[in-house]
Amino acid sequence: MIELDGKTAVITGASSGIGKATAHKLAENGVSIVLASRSIDELEKIAEKLEEKHDVEASAVKTDVTDEKEVEELFQASEESFGEIDIVVSNAGLAMTGNVEEMPTEHYRKNNNVNIDGMFHVARESITYLKETEGNLIFLGSIAGKYPRGGNPVYAASKAWTISFA
Repeated sequence: MIELDGKTAVITGASSGIGKATAHKLAENGVSIVLASRSIDELEKIAEKLEEKHDVEASAVKTDVTDEKEVEELFQASEESFGEIDIVVSNAGLAMTGNVEEMPTEHYRKNNNVNIDGMFHVARESITYLKETEGNLIFLGSIAGKYPRGGNPVYAASKAWTISFA
């Protein structure tokens, strides 16, 4: 079992769902948490709850993973606040569903900007920090990346990319 107490984790897509649940689980094990997403108000509420419930340090950093500069700033802020970064959970994602023949190009691009470009930006920026601590980079994909359904081929393809990239 890996000792987590005293470690620091950065979690993208942390304002809801799997990202939020991951933050709570890691905090339960003594991990300080940096929460990242576009929803700063929600992140601040979660950070406060993590600190109260789990007695860990938590911070919220408004981050759009499709913006390389914001991702860079996320890791700089994380290092400034906590020193070392031991765990990165690349979780930010969205599902633009619909048939290819009906999907607007803007939906296709938005899906791939978050699910592919965002994962790439987080990976590229975090690797240097994680090498210093021999930390872990964790990608969250989807079963749709292996077993796509007919109504979401673009989403499924982006999650297959995540699986292959990881």
